Order: sequence, then C-alpha cells, then structure tokens
Amino acid sequence: MTKKLFKVCIILIYVIYSYYIVWQIFSNQANVYEEENEYSEFVFPKFGNILQGFVSPIVLLLFAALLYSHIYLGQRKIAIFSSFFAASVLIINDPSVSLIAAALVLFGLVIAFVELKENTISQ
Repeated sequence: MTKKLFKVCIILIYVIYSYYIVWQIFSNQANVYEEENEYSEFVFPKFGNILQGFVSPIVLLLFAALLYSHIYLGQRKIAIFSSFFAASVLIINDPSVSLIAAALVLFGLVIAFVELKENTISQ
C-alpha cells in the first residue's frame, strides 16, 4: 500500500513540475504586472504573481519528497532524471537560482557516476 502511495506521489510531483514549466512558457508576460482595480486605492497582485515568488522553495520541497520516494522505492536511476528535471524547472522559472540548479545537476551526475561504477564493478 505504501509503495502505491509513493508512486502516486511521484506522479503528482511530476505533474506539478510540468505545470510549472508549461506555466512559465505559455504565460502571457503582460499578466506579470499587477492587476489594478479602478475603485480601490490598493493594488492587489494576482495569485500567479504571488505563487511566482515561491516557486523555488516549492520545487526544492517537492524534490526532497521525490528523492525520499525514490530512495524508499529503490529507484536510484530515476533519481538522476528527477534531479535534472528539478534543475530545469528552477532555471526556467527563476534564473537567479542557477547555483542551486547547478547543485542539483551535480547531484544527478554524482548519482549517475556511482551507478555507472557499480554496474561496471558488478559485471
């Protein structure tokens, strides 16, 4: 039962990552600015603008859940793809966190190197 729950969790996280990529690519850049109400003296940002500020922490928290799920299920090879996917989502949505994205790419490369080394030793 818990393995099925972790698999569903992994699929949901990939859907959220895909949403972030599609949202950034196809969002209208005119909607980035705040929406004005002519009857109000306050200007309220849209929900998308508020969410845009929290993309990096959300992606990193989802990556932590994804990594835990992959470790629990014993899917180290898929963790490589997950780290690259999370890095691409970070870079596309917020280029200022390129150092964190580079760390995720480096993490994926280290896992790939360990997997390659284990496969060559076992053969």
